[in-house]
Amino acid sequence: MIPQKTLLALSRSPSVIKLFRQLDVLVLPVKAMSDEVTNNIRTILSKTLVDANSDCSEEYVQALQHIHHLRVRDFIFTWPGRDRLPEGSPLRSFYLDLSLRSSSNRSYGLNKFLLSCESKGVKVIYEGQPEDYGVDSIISPEFSRRQREYKESRKSVSPKA
Repeated sequence: MIPQKTLLALSRSPSVIKLFRQLDVLVLPVKAMSDEVTNNIRTILSKTLVDANSDCSEEYVQALQHIHHLRVRDFIFTWPGRDRLPEGSPLRSFYLDLSLRSSSNRSYGLNKFLLSCESKGVKVIYEGQPEDYGVDSIISPEFSRRQREYKESRKSVSPKA
């Protein structure tokens, strides 16, 4: 996991931001996201998946104010967040583990939050998630696929020179 100080330093570098812009997908831990980092990478937030787990509930609530794509894990038994998406949140997609597809596996608070997301057009996506973040890839295959499709659709709409 990238420490917040490291990501902050990277986000201040124009050459790193230029490199980030060339990527199709960027996955960052929510614990590394500060207001300044978010501001520094605002031009690439649309292709950034922010990853949160149950030990960062405070950061998760803050992230809903700024990020476009969020993956949460380990929230099966408790839901640290609000029961609704904050007004003005730019959230476009919300990734959960496949085990939470059934509402019987979700807490009441998470069910209310998902209803709020769906009413505001936020896509709720269920996919298998890494079991061991020290070994398994943290790249979301579904997020990557969606970003490639978006990029391709933008190319077909753009006028050719």
